[in-house]
Amino acid sequence: MKLNLFLILFCLLQMQCSKYEKCAFGTYLVPHSLIFIIKTDNQRLSDATLDNMKLFYLKSNSKFYINDFYRSTNEGEYKFYDLGLQGTRDIGLKSGDEEIKEYYLEYNNGDLDTLFVDYKKLNQEDACNHVCKCNYPLELVKFNGKVAIRDSSIKIQKVFIFNKI
Repeated sequence: MKLNLFLILFCLLQMQCSKYEKCAFGTYLVPHSLIFIIKTDNQRLSDATLDNMKLFYLKSNSKFYINDFYRSTNEGEYKFYDLGLQGTRDIGLKSGDEEIKEYYLEYNNGDLDTLFVDYKKLNQEDACNHVCKCNYPLELVKFNGKVAIRDSSIKIQKVFIFNKI
């Protein structure tokens, strides 16, 4: 009888453990960076424009800048700076933790473009069951109201293309 009870308990524990086996190495706890390129007529924006852009959001009618908004650098054979890529990681925390989804790209000449960026914040169990195995999956990105597409020519990083009209 004791052996049967032990076997039943052992089997139940095994089933419980196998539920988390797919997360044996844990989940990615911080949001992946949002990286993008803005193009007009299939050409990236000029360095002068990219160097002076700012990213912000509004909260209680106050403007808050995303402090880690940056131009990507050239590393080894990867010419991200030359491609005109820009990125931020903080936007994932703002979107996931604070539910801020609307952002604005501010140009030196006063123009604005809008971004809708939807990161979700998942608990550990939901993160284990999500395809990305991450606590902050990126669900949707829109640029000026249009769903952003991925740049398929860049394989090592997920990069979105924003087409400016």
